[in-house]
Amino acid sequence: MKSIIVIAFLSLTLSVDAQKFVTRDDISIENGIYLVKATHSPFTGKVATLFPNEQVEGLTYVKRGKRTGKEITFYDSGKKKVLSYEDDNFNNYGHVKVWDENGSLTFKGKWFNGKLYKKGEDVPFTGTITCNYKNGGVYETVEFRDGLWHGKQIRRDRNGNIIFECIYRNNKIVDCPVYNKR
Repeated sequence: MKSIIVIAFLSLTLSVDAQKFVTRDDISIENGIYLVKATHSPFTGKVATLFPNEQVEGLTYVKRGKRTGKEITFYDSGKKKVLSYEDDNFNNYGHVKVWDENGSLTFKGKWFNGKLYKKGEDVPFTGTITCNYKNGGVYETVEFRDGLWHGKQIRRDRNGNIIFECIYRNNKIVDCPVYNKR
C-alpha cells in the first residue's frame, strides 16, 4: 500500500513538472490578477500564447497571480526571438535581447526611463529592430524614434505575407489593422 502511494505521488509530481506552461484558456484575469479557472486561485508559472501549429509564441511569467515582468517570444520553429520585461501596464523596462531564427543575437539594449537604449550607446535608440527567419526572410520589423515605439511593427509569414501590423506614435498604438484573417 505504501509503495502505491509513493508511485502515485511520484506520478503526480512528474506530470506537474512536465507541464511547462498553461495556455490563456486555463487562466482568467480579474483586476489584474491571473487566476486558475478551475480553482479560482492565484496562478504561479508560465502562461503561453500559441501559434496555429501549437508551438509556443509567447510566455508570460506569473507569480502568485501577478506578472513578474519577464516575457519571452518565439519563432514558429520554437527558437527564441525576444526576451524583454513589461510591468502590469505593459510598459517596458530592463534589458531586452533579440535573436534571429539561427540563434544569433541581433540586438541588445535596455529600457531606461521609458526609452530604449542600444547597448553601448548613451542616446535613445532610433532605428529598426529586425527579426529574420533562418532562410533570411524578414519575420518582424519594429521601428523606434528617440527610444520610443514609433512607426510600424510588421510581422510576416514565411512566404513574406503581412500577417500582423500595428502603428505606434510615441509608445502608443495608433492603429492595428489585421491581415489574412483565417
